[in-house]
Amino acid sequence: MTTKNENSINCNSSQNEAKGRQNSDRNTVKKIPKMDLNKSDLLKLLSYLEGELQARDIVIATLKCENVKCMLRNRGSDRVVKDPLAALQRDCFATFETNNDSLSYQQLGSLENLVLQQRRTHLRIANVLKDNQVMHRKVK
Repeated sequence: MTTKNENSINCNSSQNEAKGRQNSDRNTVKKIPKMDLNKSDLLKLLSYLEGELQARDIVIATLKCENVKCMLRNRGSDRVVKDPLAALQRDCFATFETNNDSLSYQQLGSLENLVLQQRRTHLRIANVLKDNQVMHRKVK
């Protein structure tokens, strides 16, 4: 059995917990204030973004150039010829292009056309062979 004091303490502690939950809910659900930017601020932010993109492109081009220089320096050494990992890296870099997808789709389309053409030719040759066999039987 609980006494009156214990009941009041339990009641107070549960009320405090409920208030704490409400406060924590208020703290966790914060609304992000809207940013009202005018046209000049938006243009300024856009110019910063363009600058960062250009800097990224410059870094990528620089890294590619350094990789090419490294490959050219190692080209004459025997180590590159004997090291399969270096050969794979060289081949991977040499074949890496951004427009490989369009080229591969184009090659795939031309290969499919070639396969269709070969099938038609095969059917024509099979028909000619069949006709020749029929004629040969008639001649005998």
